[in-house]
Amino acid sequence: MCDPIVDNLWNKPAFILELLMREMLKPAKERLEWIQWADRDTIILDQCRPISSFLPPETTNTSPFSSAWWRPKSNSNNQQNHPEGAGLNTTHLLVNNDLNGLNNGVFLLRVHPWSISLFTAILAFRHYKPDVELPFTEQSAMENVLATPEFNSQVRFVPQSWFNAYPPEGGAEAFVNREGDRGEELKEEQVRRGDYLVHFAGHEDKGRAMEEWVRALGMGMFGNRGGCRGMLVERLRVFGGGWGSGGD
Repeated sequence: MCDPIVDNLWNKPAFILELLMREMLKPAKERLEWIQWADRDTIILDQCRPISSFLPPETTNTSPFSSAWWRPKSNSNNQQNHPEGAGLNTTHLLVNNDLNGLNNGVFLLRVHPWSISLFTAILAFRHYKPDVELPFTEQSAMENVLATPEFNSQVRFVPQSWFNAYPPEGGAEAFVNREGDRGEELKEEQVRRGDYLVHFAGHEDKGRAMEEWVRALGMGMFGNRGGCRGMLVERLRVFGGGWGSGGD
């Protein structure tokens, strides 16, 4: 990702754009359908959960309990990677906000021409809008671009707890030894048992903290003792009934 042509954190959207273009050059049956991006300061806690469990149904006729891991049967409408249309899902990006606004440390992105247009616009933003302040560099550019009419109808902001939760105070040991599985005493953005991932964004000593969590993970201390049911109910509430599909 260290390309001298693109400076600093802007390498991130440049790399993603390159990946998208490489995939779109492949035949539809061979290319990826979705990409998960996760910053390097993340640790996957639930390593048995498929990424597809976070994706919305591909059509309004799909059961909300089923994942989008499968590819719909081939026909003329599906050859172009699920083009927009009545009954087809038009969600191309799943991401979340934190207390500072958009956090693009972890997100799910559909391999689609829309995504190429999005990351092209993100890379171009600072050049075409040089007077706009970007406190979080490319992340702020992405937030501005997603707010435009061209892109805002295909993005879905999901709860931070789905796949971008932050570590609670006290470190991994306190997390493991906390009584109760629901974690009612925790802040909304803090990781709970059964969560998919923990993100150390902005942590003052993330290297040491991540080593502690990795050791605990290797010892099997994060055994899933429940906690997934609440997220599943929330997922059904958000995506059930064709939410995010063409014609809604």
